[in-house]
Amino acid sequence: MEKGKSQNITKFLLQSVLFYENIDDHVKLLDLDSEELSLFKNDIRIFLFVAERYQSFTRSFVLYNISTIQKRYEHLSTACINSKNYTNAMGAKLGILEAEKTEPAFSIPAETLSINRLAS
Repeated sequence: MEKGKSQNITKFLLQSVLFYENIDDHVKLLDLDSEELSLFKNDIRIFLFVAERYQSFTRSFVLYNISTIQKRYEHLSTACINSKNYTNAMGAKLGILEAEKTEPAFSIPAETLSINRLAS
């Protein structure tokens, strides 16, 4: 696997965790879909659980779930950016400020991924 793709996956997962850790402060103000947010947060909780306790299964988990996490993250981060109450300060705290200026930070079909090990 190319080193750049592995780094992109790691960067995306870290960005998703940052969003997960900070979004609760902004849910009402940004009028986010609570069901979609709940599904995203469950995906991240499971990822964190697997990564912390079962490192040997992390690769399989990422291969199986990355596209779902990506779609939910992109939907939620786009909803944040499109909210009339969104600010750059929120974007920085949530880790989505880059998404405001560029294409999605991560876009690799899950079936083409091959990860030896995620960076800690």
